[in-house]
Amino acid sequence: MRTQVATAWLLTAGLGSAPAWAGTLVVQVHGVATTDGQLLVALYDAAHADAYPTRPDAAVLKDVVAPVVPVTTLTFLDVPDGTYAAVVVHDVNGNGDLDTRPIFPIPTEPIGASRDAKGRFGPPKFRDARFAVAGPRTEEKLTLTAL
Repeated sequence: MRTQVATAWLLTAGLGSAPAWAGTLVVQVHGVATTDGQLLVALYDAAHADAYPTRPDAAVLKDVVAPVVPVTTLTFLDVPDGTYAAVVVHDVNGNGDLDTRPIFPIPTEPIGASRDAKGRFGPPKFRDARFAVAGPRTEEKLTLTAL
């Protein structure tokens, strides 16, 4: 199984001084059905919870990686301790966006949230997808689902 490695870039605005600890975050993305397209990954911290998961421009960490079937493992380095929520979109057609149905904004491409959080009549909430990054290594799993 191939592992995707990315160096996390964190927005420094509003984060104050350097964190006391920064570790490795490993995200396992299950349910990857094809190697077509790309995976769009976004990680939000608690300060940007109101933007989760619909405003990738507000994510503190984002990346685009090649999908690996059936599990893509993402490794992010130097992630400060804190509370985060992740979202991954399998952009199967590679257009850089989450495609939705024309009338109702229901995704037509697989999407997954940390803690496998699900939304009710919309996207999941930060509070349902949040997890703690602490210490030298944190692992989180999510499963892509097609709606």
